Amino acid sequence: MRRYYLTFILTFVTIGCTPDGKVRRPAQVLNQFSKSVIAGGNPLGDDEMGVALRICYALRFKRGQMLGSFGNHQFRFDIEERTCNGQEETYQWKTKLNQPNTDKELTFESRKDTLFFNKVLSDIHPPLATICKALTNGNTPMNTVEIDDHLVELRFYSKAKDYVEMRHAHKGIHHQMSSRPYKIERFQILTNKTSAGNYLGMSAQSLRLIPCNENAKEYTWLKQTLSE
Repeated sequence: MRRYYLTFILTFVTIGCTPDGKVRRPAQVLNQFSKSVIAGGNPLGDDEMGVALRICYALRFKRGQMLGSFGNHQFRFDIEERTCNGQEETYQWKTKLNQPNTDKELTFESRKDTLFFNKVLSDIHPPLATICKALTNGNTPMNTVEIDDHLVELRFYSKAKDYVEMRHAHKGIHHQMSSRPYKIERFQILTNKTSAGNYLGMSAQSLRLIPCNENAKEYTWLKQTLSE
């Protein structure tokens, strides 16, 4: 099995440690949760479109793999999580895909009470489906998509690896045009066929941040790293 040793680089938040080893709250995260997600959004820039294209094509390759040779593959993820009460835990999660189906969203097997990233990112399912379809058709997509009563703002960037960051927000009362995010997620997608091999399109590392209160002074976070 190929094992990925990954560097945890946060662009929207830098997590550091105090001398006693406890995770300290980064000031940068306050800015991300204080910025509203605006319905409609803005067109992706040229650099973002380049990254988004690589991610969409990699996700399409992965979808084919998971419907084929990865059907019975066991995946291993290293999990790190921190709760609102400051409790921190690290462990490993071993899982397989739920029975693959070409029409339904792909998911990993997990209990209902788990916090893992059990949904498999896809180029044909929300929130990336709209953007991937537009890019495939040669159009410039907007960076915010609507999913039922939610808004998801997406940002694509590259820091040696390719990333997509998602800020999730409710539409709010009377479907207001902007709303503060209630969750931020970031995915490092393997887009280099030479180094990724059959893992092309997998999220090598996934991160989720959720505020514990309205002021976002404390938050829970979950980091999930693909180990094999």
